[in-house]
Amino acid sequence: MVEERLDIELHSEAPGTIGAAIIKGKAVEIVDVSHYLGRGLGERLAAKPEEASREVRLLLVDDSQFFRNMLAPLLAASGYAVTLAASAEEALALKEKGASFELIVSDLDMPGMDGITFAERI
Repeated sequence: MVEERLDIELHSEAPGTIGAAIIKGKAVEIVDVSHYLGRGLGERLAAKPEEASREVRLLLVDDSQFFRNMLAPLLAASGYAVTLAASAEEALALKEKGASFELIVSDLDMPGMDGITFAERI
């Protein structure tokens, strides 16, 4: 079943974005996560997965199934052990159950608890 046809443009001249999509009639930029991870982690990210002493556990928090489905394989292909959460509340519940992560990537604009509040609580 197709809810809506997505028009995706996969090129961009803006650093940190790989394109745009029209979702529910609104233009949405698709962020190049590797651009920002590379800036934040430097050499750690540049290391090949086989060179790393162990897999880095990454938690991806985003209310959009579209973006979770798009980003998770990219992050996994870069050598991360990816865990998904559809909300900040779900992510906090994982932490409360004892899950630990070296890296957390979160959407900022989510219903319920937003990404800023989530970052403060984590």
